[in-house]
Amino acid sequence: MLSNGSLVALELTEVPGDQFDEVTYRFELTEGQATFTEFGVFTLDADGLVGGVAPGGVGFEQAVLDSANREALMVGGVATGNAVERTYVGGTRLGIYFCQESVATFSGHYVSTLSQTEDTIQVGWDESAPLASNYGPPSPRWFDDVLMTISVQNSVRNERVTLNAIADQAVLEDRDFELTVTVNESARDVSLLRFQLDEAPDGATIDAETGLFTFPASNDRTPGVYNVTVRVFDSTDPTIFDTETFSIVVVNVDSLDSARLTLFVDSSPVSLDDDIGIQSDGTFARALT
Repeated sequence: MLSNGSLVALELTEVPGDQFDEVTYRFELTEGQATFTEFGVFTLDADGLVGGVAPGGVGFEQAVLDSANREALMVGGVATGNAVERTYVGGTRLGIYFCQESVATFSGHYVSTLSQTEDTIQVGWDESAPLASNYGPPSPRWFDDVLMTISVQNSVRNERVTLNAIADQAVLEDRDFELTVTVNESARDVSLLRFQLDEAPDGATIDAETGLFTFPASNDRTPGVYNVTVRVFDSTDPTIFDTETFSIVVVNVDSLDSARLTLFVDSSPVSLDDDIGIQSDGTFARALT
């Protein structure tokens, strides 16, 4: 079992991009002269903390050890060329740690970032790096018992668009029904987004640019349950899309004479008490659930 006294941790980098980016890193052991117990990664929160503790703060190693966001990538051994790849979302703050359960002749072990470019970071770990002298800090080459190279392998922009959820609806048979479909988030230019109906009852339409869905009253619209599936897509790349499905219950106005109205949605009874009320536009004040 690992202990915080045997673990050294280092904040490594912030993954470039935002929540729509996915970046793959390769962790490769490029030089090894000593045996560590475990090497792994962990993530920090948006404030750069792990369990409320900042890097270098009292209890940071224990916080890393206890973190649910810690993953062991290599366990025991110094096989040069051993490599692992992991993919992270843009904006994620990454850290790395080394653990050595027993150091035969030294009082501690150390980790340091030796070099860093846009795509590559080299980290050195040493069983016992010399302390800084009056003439300056330790030479980077003192952290060379293990050299770990972390490099960007691939970066993908996940260009997605997401619709807000749409609850099931209800309307009286003699009233028009309108609903504006809205986008929750989009990595695309919203001016390029278009709406369409994949499934809808006769007479229903949707404005391609505004997302305004209409289902007007007509002699052909009879009481019952009507399913609607709405699609939003990028007009320059229709493969980027999202859909939402909901139901509209068209209520027979004659049934409102009773104090309690029971509808059947997908063969399951849904009761509407008379205190729910009907709005001026004819829709129920509370959506069916």
